[in-house]
Amino acid sequence: MYIPVPTAPPAPPSAEAQELGGHLADVIHAYQADHPEMSPLEVRQAVQLAQRAVGGGLNTKILIKSIALGLVAFMALGLFYFQSNPDLGRIPWMMVTVVGLMVVVGVMAIVKNKQ
Repeated sequence: MYIPVPTAPPAPPSAEAQELGGHLADVIHAYQADHPEMSPLEVRQAVQLAQRAVGGGLNTKILIKSIALGLVAFMALGLFYFQSNPDLGRIPWMMVTVVGLMVVVGVMAIVKNKQ
């Protein structure tokens, strides 16, 4: 059975975004004219480097908020689980391990984004 899922079309770029895009395209075309050996992969890599330099790419604020929310949710579920099963022991080592792993992964993602 086919069930159509309506999606909203993306908002069109603003006039400023279109103007900046035009300037960036002009710079890329001029650079490619001066360096014809440059591959499309190198152009994509250069654009990604420029995006990172101006703060694009991975949003660390969203990452930190996501990790914090995940930790809170995990702690709440873990505390509920361990309170309902008192014979498991006083220290929930499983929770400590998973929280530690989440923190390590988050820090690694932030460090990788800064490079």
